[in-house]
Formats: sequence, structure tokens, C-alpha cells
Amino acid sequence: MNSGEVVAGSVGGDAGAYTAVGHTVGLAQRMESRAEPGTVCLSEHTAALIRGGFALRDLGRVEIKGATLPVGVFALGAPTDDRRVGARRSGSTRLVGRTTNSRTW
Repeated sequence: MNSGEVVAGSVGGDAGAYTAVGHTVGLAQRMESRAEPGTVCLSEHTAALIRGGFALRDLGRVEIKGATLPVGVFALGAPTDDRRVGARRSGSTRLVGRTTNSRTW
């Protein structure tokens, strides 16, 4: 898993062909390929968002194709008692085009 901004939309003019592209997507694929069967590897970006909500095992910094610097990799463990993780806890995520009870989030 990896977290960050992506470009997403229809590609190539095919009806229903929708994809996401960019460095964030590529790094997510690299994390997926590093994971052993039955496990989940996270980039340091995602680990920072969920720290405190899940047990994380630091697997060190590794060279990743397409990245200029080594990337921190973590193994995802069990949830902790603090389930208020990431951006919802810090209030840092901007939700675009979503409303509830006629109020924009």
C-alpha cells in the first residue's frame, strides 16, 4: 500500500476504461510485490497515516525502482485500540465534492 496523489480518469477513449497513474500508483505496486503471501507492505507515507492505529514492523529503507531515494517499508500488523487513525484524526484531508445533510465536508 502507498498513499499520495494520483491522476485518475478515462484513458484511451474506451468506454469504461478507467485507471489511476503516477508515482504514487507505481510505489503501491512496488509495495505489493515486496509483500510475502498473506502479508501487507506499506510505504512510509501510508505508515505515517495509520501509525498508532495498527501495529507496524519496520522493514528498513529499500531501493525502489523509480524512486530517487530509498523508501521506508513497513509490515502491517493487527489493529490497536486507537482506531482513530490518519487524516481523519488530524483533520488534514480535504474531501472534494462530498456532502452530508446539505453541508460540504
